[in-house]
Amino acid sequence: MIKFERPVKYSGFEVVLFEMDKFTDFKMSYSQKDQYLLKFILCSVIAEVAQNNGVIVWHEWMDHHIVGVLYQYQDEQGENSERLASMLEEVREWVQSNLTFTVTIGVGSLIKEAALIYRSYDDAKQALGYKSGLGSNRIIAYNDIEMSPKGDMFRHLQPVRKLSQQFRLGNPTWGEELEAFFDELERTLLSREDVESILNYLIYQMNRELMELSEDYGEIWRNKGLLPINELLQRFDTLREFRGKASLILTETSEHLERIREGRNNRSLLAEVRSYIEANYFDPDLSLNHLSDKFQINSKYVSQLFKEEFGENFVDYLAFVRMEHAKQLLSDTSMSVQDIAGKVGYQHSVSFNRVFKRITGKTPVVFRSESVK
Repeated sequence: MIKFERPVKYSGFEVVLFEMDKFTDFKMSYSQKDQYLLKFILCSVIAEVAQNNGVIVWHEWMDHHIVGVLYQYQDEQGENSERLASMLEEVREWVQSNLTFTVTIGVGSLIKEAALIYRSYDDAKQALGYKSGLGSNRIIAYNDIEMSPKGDMFRHLQPVRKLSQQFRLGNPTWGEELEAFFDELERTLLSREDVESILNYLIYQMNRELMELSEDYGEIWRNKGLLPINELLQRFDTLREFRGKASLILTETSEHLERIREGRNNRSLLAEVRSYIEANYFDPDLSLNHLSDKFQINSKYVSQLFKEEFGENFVDYLAFVRMEHAKQLLSDTSMSVQDIAGKVGYQHSVSFNRVFKRITGKTPVVFRSESVK
């Protein structure tokens, strides 16, 4: 204290850590020069508020986004915890009102001996570690944390496994499971380390579930889900922030996965319908309503699938199939046009002739005469 020209007289010490919230955004918003200026302003405000209250402070930047402040009390100043709380709240409110960022403040324990200051620093770090769960732009005192019951992180593991399974299966209830999971986390007093462990387990379990699916699903999960969530995990400030952004990422990923599922279901369904049409094209009653009854799906939905998959509606597709078979009969047999019409599903040769000419550009008679040659 003498070496650094600090007052030797003291009744106690307290270390307080001021952490700049959303520091990644702060760095992206300001030049290096402006960052130094804003940090200088923060330290000046801390010092001025302390000086106005007759408290000696010494501040040093412990990290790029955390300034450590040693509050040195004289006489019995340190015995009044409300005094420090009032000073810290004044700083917090001033920063929120006058600067473009906020601070979360971790308060260490009161120390009576200079040689034990490191304990107050450790306590302040531990208090600040609960920021992710309790939220930013607030004061977190070590004494309050010590007296609060701590959460058991292991009881969150089973809900994570259930959530991951529901997400993999595409069960709509996965969204409710996710909300319940985050609700429970926010109700539990957990350190930053515990929160990160649980979130890492969530990502691990979801990745394990999704990797059991085929490659096209896995690619969507890796690019749309796993990569952005891992990036978010590296830079989130609070659990509430992570919750909001992660929910959006997983919702978007789920929508992409569902489109693949729908596409696969559509292709499977269309393959069945096509096979049925090929086998029953000669049935004059073959229609959208007939297929709807057969496959238990809405007739409009069938028509939509044909349009999306083949670029034409069901009626045109059926007509094309019938005309292909009709052309073969005209070329390979001597059956009359009327009989051929009946063979490919037309009760009246007039309708058959009209459709045949529309599709081939020729009448059945002309087509037969040319094919014989």
